Amino acid sequence: HRGAPPRIWVMVVAINKYSSAPLRGCVADGRAMVDFMREKLHVPASGIVTLFDEAASRAAILSMFRKHFTENEQIAKGDGMVFYYAGHGARAYAPEDWHLNGDQVECICPYDSDWSIVHGIPCTTLNALFRELAYHKGDNIVSFWVCARRLDGIADATNLDRHFRLLSLWQYHAERLGNTLHVSASKSAPADTLFSGRQCP
Repeated sequence: HRGAPPRIWVMVVAINKYSSAPLRGCVADGRAMVDFMREKLHVPASGIVTLFDEAASRAAILSMFRKHFTENEQIAKGDGMVFYYAGHGARAYAPEDWHLNGDQVECICPYDSDWSIVHGIPCTTLNALFRELAYHKGDNIVSFWVCARRLDGIADATNLDRHFRLLSLWQYHAERLGNTLHVSASKSAPADTLFSGRQCP
């Protein structure tokens, strides 16, 4: 792809149909994001993957992230990568051996999460995924987190050359650290707690 203009690669995850506390509007918002990418930014269908409702299992989200982004040999230096999530966010107790500041971690909730067999995807795992992606494909990354509750600590600036920070759309501002932008549409204030990037199961 040497000399070719940068392209955009998009992954959209949106969930309404939770077994408990179902949501309304997340899938519609996800489809609107896809339409925006196609119509306004002219992203081809081959550059967009979607996981809606039943398709957005924990395993599917994690495997598709790596397949579409990290392991995608078509992504060239300078290409943009966009991750969009709309669904429930939650907090879960972290094992003591994670040595985090505080005893809870923020999570996104896959379609099949039941918190006994299938757990949410914690911010530590998400942080590790974005670190890995930035290392292999560059840090031209934008992520959107449209959660039913606050989602803190998606990324940690402590030990990174490229710095990440979760931000709140409700504060009507955005801040760039390096080339990576994380934006939250939670109604809470910007995240003050930054967790380490240790990946968890």
